[in-house]
Amino acid sequence: MRSQLIRNGIELYTGHARFVDDHTVLVEDQPRAEPVAVSGRYIVIATGTKPARPPGVEFDEEGVLDSDGILGLKFIPASWWWSAPE
Repeated sequence: MRSQLIRNGIELYTGHARFVDDHTVLVEDQPRAEPVAVSGRYIVIATGTKPARPPGVEFDEEGVLDSDGILGLKFIPASWWWSAPE
């Protein structure tokens, strides 16, 4: 998703942000020394989360993936086979 946004000329800013007015967001990014004011007609805010990895489930990044692993797939599987334990 990130590479597709960048490829289409969308600027990405990561950090903590707050609205300054209807069309401006002040982004505080850890690596930058000063906050960055971002203005635009449209601003998309995408809040992120960390995937849940319950204890006892082994994520092997091939057959068992979390939401981040799925986004990193190089191909879409032709089919998905899953059998519930009896």
